[in-house]
Amino acid sequence: MNNIGLQRLFQGRLLTMHITYLSILALFFLSGVSALAYETLWQRQMLLVFGASAPATTAVLTSFFCGIAFGSLIGGRILRRYANALKFYAAVELWIGVCALLMPFLLRGVEGFYVAISQYGNAESQDATPFFLARFFMAVVVVLPATLGMGATIPAMNRILDEMKKQSIGASVGLAYGTNTLGAVVGGLLTGFLLIKSFGVQNSLYFAFCVNAAVFLGALFLSRIFPFTTPAHAVKKLPKLYFWLAAIYFGSGFLALGLEILWLRVLGILATNGIYTFVLAITVYLLGFSLGSLFLFKRLARRLSALQIFFVANFGVGTSALACISFAYFWPPIIRHQFLQIMVENGALHLGHLTFSEAVYAFSLMFLPALFMGLAYPAVCQKLIEDRENVAELSGLIYFIGNLGAMLGIFLTGLLIIPALGLNATLGTFCVASVLFALLTVLIYPDTFRARKHYAHAGGGLILALSVAYVVAAPPILRFGNADYDPQREGWRQRPMRGDVQERQILRYKAGASATIIVKGEGPGKQSDFVRALYVDDQQVAATSLPMVIDAKMLAHIPLLLHPNPSRALTVGFGSGGTSYSMTTHGVATFAVEIEPEVIRSAQYFLDQNHNVTGSRRFRLILNDARDHLHTTKRKYDVISTDVTNLQYKQNASLYSREYFRLMKQSLDEGGIACAWIPLRGIYEDELQILMRTFRDVFPYASLWYMDHAEMSFAILVGTPGPVRFDVKRFKEAFALPEVRRDLMQVGIEDAYQIMSFMYLDHEGYRKYAGTGPLHTDDRPTLEFSSPMSFYLGGVSLFPMTEQWNSLRASSFLQLLENATEQDKDAFVRNEKFYRILGSVNRKWFLGKHSRRERISDLEEGIRLLNEALSLRAGDSRALRTKQDFEVELNMLRALPHRR
Repeated sequence: MNNIGLQRLFQGRLLTMHITYLSILALFFLSGVSALAYETLWQRQMLLVFGASAPATTAVLTSFFCGIAFGSLIGGRILRRYANALKFYAAVELWIGVCALLMPFLLRGVEGFYVAISQYGNAESQDATPFFLARFFMAVVVVLPATLGMGATIPAMNRILDEMKKQSIGASVGLAYGTNTLGAVVGGLLTGFLLIKSFGVQNSLYFAFCVNAAVFLGALFLSRIFPFTTPAHAVKKLPKLYFWLAAIYFGSGFLALGLEILWLRVLGILATNGIYTFVLAITVYLLGFSLGSLFLFKRLARRLSALQIFFVANFGVGTSALACISFAYFWPPIIRHQFLQIMVENGALHLGHLTFSEAVYAFSLMFLPALFMGLAYPAVCQKLIEDRENVAELSGLIYFIGNLGAMLGIFLTGLLIIPALGLNATLGTFCVASVLFALLTVLIYPDTFRARKHYAHAGGGLILALSVAYVVAAPPILRFGNADYDPQREGWRQRPMRGDVQERQILRYKAGASATIIVKGEGPGKQSDFVRALYVDDQQVAATSLPMVIDAKMLAHIPLLLHPNPSRALTVGFGSGGTSYSMTTHGVATFAVEIEPEVIRSAQYFLDQNHNVTGSRRFRLILNDARDHLHTTKRKYDVISTDVTNLQYKQNASLYSREYFRLMKQSLDEGGIACAWIPLRGIYEDELQILMRTFRDVFPYASLWYMDHAEMSFAILVGTPGPVRFDVKRFKEAFALPEVRRDLMQVGIEDAYQIMSFMYLDHEGYRKYAGTGPLHTDDRPTLEFSSPMSFYLGGVSLFPMTEQWNSLRASSFLQLLENATEQDKDAFVRNEKFYRILGSVNRKWFLGKHSRRERISDLEEGIRLLNEALSLRAGDSRALRTKQDFEVELNMLRALPHRR
């Protein structure tokens, strides 16, 4: 063969090698896509089984890292016996796919075992340790087979690239790991923004399986056309000095996941804390890791040694994490009040704007530290792996060490460190630890840093000092505005922002295991005179204002009055404790399931509502996730009331799904009544109808109740075993109880007829309003994806909606009376008409928005209606007071000069 022929043959082989190389990178990328899709979807499914409490979430997350860690260790060792690493990689991808298909069966089997253990043991005890371990081991059983395979792909990818392209070991590892992680970024975005929303959880799993299968087939095909024939070698032991480097890398892994948990908690306060917050946070974090491994490592490797890069990684993480936390104080006023609010006012806000704002928070907090984190793994591999024959096993061992640290970081940070130290002190501690790891590297390997040792010490000392200063002086992180120290009250106060008229005093700020609990007070004078509000991650869940007190009390009184003979009642969410106390006034055994212990510890600020109910013999607290409790308890309740915060917050949408309502029904005794709080602000009418249809799918005799005697932005759904009946005798007996009567009088409810008037839609009116259409289910969580936008836009206009409800209301509910005398019926007819008139007037007064001319007309009509109401109940103080207010406003409007 002549020279030209040889040259063409050589060029052809080079081209084939290059195409094969790019194809393998594409496979690594797609493997990352399917891996994160699997993890996201499996985590959702497992949390529905084990609950969403902090111990349950921690158990599920650590089980994933446990499988991946041991998978990388075992996979690296198995690769000793495989000459063709690409064929091994194909086999592992096939294994992951098979495990994915078997996952539903594994989860179902473990679910039954978990329920049995919870019922056999005391799952409601305050000691969560045994059940954390039970959840952890059962989660490991479910995910271990698949995650072992995921972990085994890491050393396989490292060896494949190292054999194909003879570059530095660190560069090969960085390229393999970075490409795979970049695929995970795309997988996270696809799953979080498109797949679940459009196709549901189960179909999204099929998509991930198809990608997984494509990777298997591609790897199998390439393994046959490009044979790898690396012989097996014995692995050399690491020098003792290198064990210190491995130990520091373990600590770096701890901080990497510890900081991620911390950032998610901070973003939970700053952003909507919904599905988009979580998805963007994870993808930004992984993007930083990926780009650090792919690009930053290569650039630094041209000038620095592996140990110096590892120093830069740890020092950079500590420095940038401390610097970037400043954005938590800088961005909220700009994003929320100068960007989103302006967009809302101009009617221009859409999902892109919301995504941009959430991404700004995530990038500003996480990206730069994550970029430095991405340097650590390739740098340690570059230093510790001296012989290329050992790439697979040693890179697997190193990855195992880092993931063990990550497991410990997840466990300790969420459950122990943040609750003990708080958000700011935890961040400062982690920054100090990261810089100390960098300085420890200099101390152990002084020869590597001889020329730059003094700079390292000086820089480290400065960052340590700044970290301590941050811990001591940093204000609490808030969503709406920043905080200043108030020396007079010796506490923090929240500065007023756009739309606010008054600053708020921060009475309590405490990071718990699952959320940050804040109690704020507003008003002049003494602290005891403040209007106090309870916030979870700076989202209001309870307050001493009238609408919020009505909310708490009616979730107890309405279902308990409708039940003929209640003995046990459960409230989901403790809040201020008002619902729990109101339940105890009926003499029933009252249970409250609460996910965050710090909420209970804040009850002292709401004693005028809860009357120290936690000390009552009738009350029992259950620290757990609501779904997990209903799923595992053997106890049956006569009444279950669900009182949660807005739909977009964390897993709240799962407490409005068809499956959750089925759990409620399953836990109700015969004749039991279900009750659910529903928001009317931050939700659109089509979303509300989806929610109502979902409730009705489980409780066919659903009714809707709206307390129209105050400015209310919520309603209550009640599910009864049959059509609603008003047992007049039962209502009278309840109102005869001094505690019940006093509790209702506190919120302006004077008699039983007023409560009856709050039912706007019986089961027929409910059916007509809810209509037909899609439901909100665990597999198709429609509201979880739409609610973040509605939360910002404000949602439905309340006045037209309540008027529509009123139009669907039966002309009279007289036929619903039971155990009623003729005198009772006459009183009911008269009072029903009175309260409906009063409700109509109040709706326009509280909810209507009018021009001046329309307002005058409405006030005149209101005065006419109030005169009619007073003819039914002469001298009624509420009607007289409202009429007086209307007359004053009407005279003021008439006195104003007319505009031309």
